[in-house]
Amino acid sequence: MCATGYVPKGKCTTKCTATQYVKADNLTCVECNTAKGSIPKADLSGCKCTAADAKVESVTSGSEDCSCKTASRFYGTGDKYKQTCDKTCHAKLTFANTAGLATCTCASAKFMTTNLDDCTACGDKAVCNGTVTVTCKTSDLKVKTDKTNCEAGCTADPNGEMLLWVTDACECPTG
Repeated sequence: MCATGYVPKGKCTTKCTATQYVKADNLTCVECNTAKGSIPKADLSGCKCTAADAKVESVTSGSEDCSCKTASRFYGTGDKYKQTCDKTCHAKLTFANTAGLATCTCASAKFMTTNLDDCTACGDKAVCNGTVTVTCKTSDLKVKTDKTNCEAGCTADPNGEMLLWVTDACECPTG
C-alpha cells in the first residue's frame, strides 16, 4: 500500500501534484479541473468544489464545474468558480453567471438593499453600480461606510475655507 498521494500501487514512485487526485485503481494520478475551480479532496480520492456539491453546476469527475448553480440562482462571496454559493438571488433581481462568477444585482441606477430582496433607487447625489454606491456626484460628499448612499464628507476648515473630499480624506482645494 502506498502513502497518501503516491502511485502506482506496489511501486509508489510517483507523487501526485497539488492539483491531482489518486485514481480509484491506485495506478495513476488524475488532474482536477482547476480551470473550473475543482481541487483535490483532502483524502485525494477525487475532486471537490469550494461550495457544497448541491450548490454547483457539476461535480462529475473529469467535468467538474464549480460555478454556482444557475438554475437555482445561487451566488456568494469569492472569486470565479470558487464562490460560496450560499445565497439565492431573489426573482426581482438580475442574476448572471458569466465565466464562473455568479452575480445578483439591480439595474445600474439602483443599489441593492441589505435584505437582498429588492432594489432601492440610488441616492440623487450617488453613483451606483447595481450593487452598492461607488462614488458621489459632488466633492463635498463621501460614500457612507455601508455603501448605501452619500453623506457629508467635509465641512469648512477653521479659517472658513471649504474643504473637498478626495478619495478618503478632506483636503484644501488649493493644495
